[in-house]
Amino acid sequence: MRVVLLSSCIIVIIAWTLIQNRIVRNVESLSSKAEHARPIIYIQPIWGLGNRIRTLRHTYELGRLTGRDVVLVDGPDDTFFSGSLKEHVHLDMESIRYEDFFNNIEFEEEIPASRTSTCEITVSIDEITSVKGNIYISGACHVFCKEHDLDTNYMWSMHKFYKPQTDIVGVHIRQGSLTDYAYNNFFGEWNTEESRKGGEPYYCCFENNNSNFSSCPSNIQNFEVFEQIMRNYPSSQKFLVVSDRPGCVIEMHKRFPGQIMEQTIRIGRETDMESTCNDWVNLATCREIIISNISSFSYEASRVYNAKLVKA
Repeated sequence: MRVVLLSSCIIVIIAWTLIQNRIVRNVESLSSKAEHARPIIYIQPIWGLGNRIRTLRHTYELGRLTGRDVVLVDGPDDTFFSGSLKEHVHLDMESIRYEDFFNNIEFEEEIPASRTSTCEITVSIDEITSVKGNIYISGACHVFCKEHDLDTNYMWSMHKFYKPQTDIVGVHIRQGSLTDYAYNNFFGEWNTEESRKGGEPYYCCFENNNSNFSSCPSNIQNFEVFEQIMRNYPSSQKFLVVSDRPGCVIEMHKRFPGQIMEQTIRIGRETDMESTCNDWVNLATCREIIISNISSFSYEASRVYNAKLVKA
């Protein structure tokens, strides 16, 4: 009798163990399947570096709101950016997912920028969630949502930046680049011959027009505006000066000897994406950034570590 009871207990224990193991495997399988089956928002950002990072950051928030993974479709376009975020900016390589621009992307629905008169795309939550499969947002320089503000730091809270924050104060002087000049447009200027007088924008723009040796749009902050703000800091303060005009950086070295961080300055018509991206990465590590009124470049850099913005 005791042998029978003991055998029965052993059989029950073995059966219970097998059932529990099966349940665990089923749960793990469901979890793995659910994670693998999450639909994707593929995002192909265009235009300048700041526009691209802003578009990616906003799409991450859209993905969070709709329960979708976000994959960056990375590659050059025929506008302002000839490189790739993966290659030049080195956005957290292990956690931000990339898909090469030239690969075949599987998606159920495409939301192209061509459906609007600009590259700015506005979507609704229902529009995204009504699609069961993957969605491809193509050719976007800005992504908006009808119901929610996408301007959050969710992306940077999820993906650690690969360089630490510093005590350097960044300065971004945006006065119109060679690329802007070549496209005959700087936020509504440089679209007439009269506004382009002065020639290609290598030199910095000053308050005194007689000191200007390049074309200077009327909707910019002159050099002296940035200089005055920088004079309010201690003489020991180090600055990183980033500008779309090499002449501005050179002039800062002249007026703030020993306070400007060393960097590579390239002068030429071809956009040097490596230097541009290095400037952005270093600007993103600054504790404060003195910014131009017109710039997604410096605003997006400030979002990485929530740097204090000082408007020129």
